[in-house]
Amino acid sequence: MNTLIILLFFLSNVQAFAAEETKIIIRISKQQLYLYRSRQLLKVYPLSTGRFGAGNMPKTGKTPLGKHLISAKLGTGEPKGTIFNHWGNTRIIKKNLRSGALMTSRILKLRGGTKDNRSTEQRGIYIHGTSAEHWIGKAVSGGCIRMENDDVIDLFDQVKVGTVVEIKR
Repeated sequence: MNTLIILLFFLSNVQAFAAEETKIIIRISKQQLYLYRSRQLLKVYPLSTGRFGAGNMPKTGKTPLGKHLISAKLGTGEPKGTIFNHWGNTRIIKKNLRSGALMTSRILKLRGGTKDNRSTEQRGIYIHGTSAEHWIGKAVSGGCIRMENDDVIDLFDQVKVGTVVEIKR
C-alpha cells in the first residue's frame, strides 16, 4: 500500500512538473523570442541576433542553431543597465542605453544541447540586455541574442537554469 501511495505521489509530481515546463523558442527570421509555459505562449519579445546569420561554427559571428539549455543566470537583483563582460559583473551602470554595444542588466548563458552546437558555451553566446537598444529587431550582434533591458529582466525572472532554448532560422 505504501509503495502504491509513493508511486502515485511521484507520478502526480512528474505530471505537474511537465505541465509547468518553461521553454524558449527564438526565431532568427522574425528577430523574436517566444516564451512558453505549459505549452501556452506567454510572451513575445523583440531581439537582435548575429549580423552574419545563423550557424554553429566558432569565430563566425553567427547565432547558433538548435536546442540549448540555460546553463547560468547572471545579474540577479542588479540595477538595470549594469554592465557585464565575459568574466562577470563590472559594477558599472550604463545610464544611456542608446549607445555602444555592451552586455547589460542580465545574462542567460547558453550551453549547446547537440553535437552540432556544442561550442555555444565556449563561444560565449548569451541572451543578454544591450546598451544598443535602438538596434533591437535587426541582426547586428556578434552571435549573441540581444534584448531590451526591461525585457531581459522580465525573461530572467521567469526562467530557471536548465530551461530549454531552441534557436531556429
